[in-house]
Amino acid sequence: NPIVVKDNPQQNLFWGDTHGHSGFAEGIGTADEFMRFARDDSRLDFVTHSEHDLWVDAREWLYLKDMVRKYHEEGRFIPYLGYEWTIANPQGGHHNVLFRTPENREMVPGALYPTLSRLYQGLRESYDPKDVIVIPHAHNTGDYRQSDPELEPLVEISSMHGNFEWFGRMYLKHGHQVGFIAASDDHLAKPGYSIPWRNSLAQKGGLGGVWASELSNDKLFDAMRSLSTF
Repeated sequence: NPIVVKDNPQQNLFWGDTHGHSGFAEGIGTADEFMRFARDDSRLDFVTHSEHDLWVDAREWLYLKDMVRKYHEEGRFIPYLGYEWTIANPQGGHHNVLFRTPENREMVPGALYPTLSRLYQGLRESYDPKDVIVIPHAHNTGDYRQSDPELEPLVEISSMHGNFEWFGRMYLKHGHQVGFIAASDDHLAKPGYSIPWRNSLAQKGGLGGVWASELSNDKLFDAMRSLSTF
């Protein structure tokens, strides 16, 4: 891959996966295996274990919080608490929701907030928008006619399901100022390393690149919110 060489760079490039699953939903593997693979095998800088909200109960949500705290290490590896808001396309489609920190965070689930506008409303009522990132994706399509300018800074345009540049362009066409990111959507507890499913049209999963001044929880999160991604 091409590289950029600079003296005393103000920004560094960090790699992560904001969309992955394990056996908590329809996949396999444990949350602990998910985090260890992200850190030690894929060698990611950051990751989000984003299980479908309709399959995560209160006890499992607490456990996912514990995993974020357990593996968090400033300067080495940054896991973010998150989930996948899982609603049918006519009501808004699937969206990943990431939180800046795990403390005092609860899901705003599709069961109680069953349309995209309700999701935005629920997140705004519960949290400071600066502590939340919502990311739609093209398979189980997000609704590019709607995009909260404070909550939804990024659009996922590549994953193991394919490349979807058209999807990002539709957000721009509708006047939304958004950045782009890729992820794996791996379901085998192997974030950052997804392989095509046999006899399918799937591809290797994507990665998100983030430009930030340092590998820290806040710097990465703020960089994603400011569209410093590809």
